[in-house]
Amino acid sequence: MIAPLAGNPLANVLSNKESLEALASIYIAKQMPRNMMEVSSKIRQLCSFRHLANTAFFEYKRGGSSISGETIHLANACLTAYGNAEAGWRKIGEHVDEKGRVCSDCIAFCWDKENNIRREIAFSVPHYRDTKDGGYPLTSDRDIYELCANMASRRIRACIWAVLPDFIRQEAAEACQNTLRATDTPIAERINGCVIAFSKIGVSKEMLEAYLKHKIETSKESEIVMLIGLFNAIKTGAISKDEAFSNEEDKSSEAPIFKKKENNENA
Repeated sequence: MIAPLAGNPLANVLSNKESLEALASIYIAKQMPRNMMEVSSKIRQLCSFRHLANTAFFEYKRGGSSISGETIHLANACLTAYGNAEAGWRKIGEHVDEKGRVCSDCIAFCWDKENNIRREIAFSVPHYRDTKDGGYPLTSDRDIYELCANMASRRIRACIWAVLPDFIRQEAAEACQNTLRATDTPIAERINGCVIAFSKIGVSKEMLEAYLKHKIETSKESEIVMLIGLFNAIKTGAISKDEAFSNEEDKSSEAPIFKKKENNENA
């Protein structure tokens, strides 16, 4: 094989390892095209597992409105079933913002290799964490990485849903809802499970009752599902525990730059 002359387009492609890997991924994906009937079957099978169904939705209140949707966990499950695709994020650089804070420049993406469809969202993450007692700069590489990963999670989710056909999202959501409804566990036991789960992230039974505006023992099925969604929202960083359980009159009119991270799990 004659080596291409330096400077021509083919030489530029062949000299770029990432470009070669991308071309190889596209080629392999086209040799094994997805079967949409199999994709649908895989989604129903994955969503039949209660663990996925329990983490499939988020729901919380902000500004008098209820915000809900499907989590990164369900998006990743759908992407796995869809096949020939990948999603993630990467850091591409740093800069100093107008406030003098060092910021990571990042990109979240989802790539359908078979159809060669790619969606990206660029975002900037200041190395700074806000708390209700004031903010502070981050200097640890681990803290910076975890903050970037947390901020990337919801953007990866948006990229996945932008690439996958909408009917896949709807089918997965319906399958998870059916799994949540199909349970033989007594409602009292499920309520107790909610209380225990929230206690592990610092939310007391009294705080839950203040949120519901009644005794937790009288909760209905729909309220249990709502509490599961709220728990997922806190765990994935969509809203902080302090925001979720503070009184409306105590909330600031401006949302903080960052949500307080409750754990290391991504959305």
